[in-house]
Amino acid sequence: MSKGKAFIVSNLDTFFLANRKEQAQVMREKGYEVHVLAADTGRSGDITKMGFVYHELPMARYSLNPFLSLKSIRDIRRIYQKESPVVIHHLGLKVIMLGTLAAMKTGAAVFNTYTGLGYLFTIDTPKTKFFRSVLFMFSKWLYSRKRVVAIFQNMTDFNLFKKHNTIDDTNGFVIRGCGVNTEEYRYAPMPDQQPLKIILPGKMLSSKGIYDFVEVAKAIKNDKTISQEVEFMLCGGIEEGHPFSAKKEEIEHWHNQGWVNWAGFQKDMLAMYTNADIVMLPSWREGMPKGLLEAGSVGRPIITYDVAGCSEAVEDGVSGYVVPFGDVKLLTERTRQLIVDRDLRVKMGENSRQYVLRHFETYKIIEENLALYNKFL
Repeated sequence: MSKGKAFIVSNLDTFFLANRKEQAQVMREKGYEVHVLAADTGRSGDITKMGFVYHELPMARYSLNPFLSLKSIRDIRRIYQKESPVVIHHLGLKVIMLGTLAAMKTGAAVFNTYTGLGYLFTIDTPKTKFFRSVLFMFSKWLYSRKRVVAIFQNMTDFNLFKKHNTIDDTNGFVIRGCGVNTEEYRYAPMPDQQPLKIILPGKMLSSKGIYDFVEVAKAIKNDKTISQEVEFMLCGGIEEGHPFSAKKEEIEHWHNQGWVNWAGFQKDMLAMYTNADIVMLPSWREGMPKGLLEAGSVGRPIITYDVAGCSEAVEDGVSGYVVPFGDVKLLTERTRQLIVDRDLRVKMGENSRQYVLRHFETYKIIEENLALYNKFL
């Protein structure tokens, strides 16, 4: 029996495919007609081949132009009014803000997953502080409405919104990311290789910690007490137009100096994790970093900062190390400990796998989302 139409709304088609396709498949099995609303980067055909209905998302990703935003709200509303969904699930801050306004008076239950709070909450400037205050005021009004639900991927973000009285325990919930397909990302034995490989999975943004990663690489390569040859690899593409994007010339300079190699965007990250010995993400802030969970599922020790999202992806001292934000010296020391002790890498990698199985298996996460739908339908 059909449960009606359900929309999953994402900024990009690639984000949906990487993070929500399994959920969409389960929703279809449960009786929903699944529609995907996302910007087309060339992968929308993959969505339709899976049997989902695809709609182009009319939204300028980085623009703060209010007139463009109003046009986006109007265009999204037309799609919602035409299709009459019973469930609308928005992913990401800007999609949430525009999509929820567009969804008003549709009669749908609206679920908003904050996949990360972005640069507004990463740096403190008069501009970001102003927009944060606007966001909290807007959110308080937004979540005063019936059947509009906030979903956070970590406790830090949940507590932040709760502190500002934008949500409470009746309309705000924590679902820790979108999970990992642990059958696809199977445990792989630790490599026994030279050079030892340390990778950073993420876009080439300063907010992903790439500059600290390079500083660690320089320090390790200059440490004469380390006998192993070590390769540091950046795995991610450049995001043009992003305020924190690194320049290609910078990355090429790091490579030419012999500090790091750059693999660029990798479609097959499973192969990258399998061939790595250590995975590091000294990010400034995340929702729930799927790259770290995938690495953990494969059985790799993780090093990250004690920031929103990242700290919940690791058991400090058990499956890896959580380092105080910005402490590059300790970040380097933790990296050194894992480089020189293969047994420690193996043990922490095994613990990573078990931690992911307990808390982040994708179908457990999907069931949490579906249970929340049922609660408000």
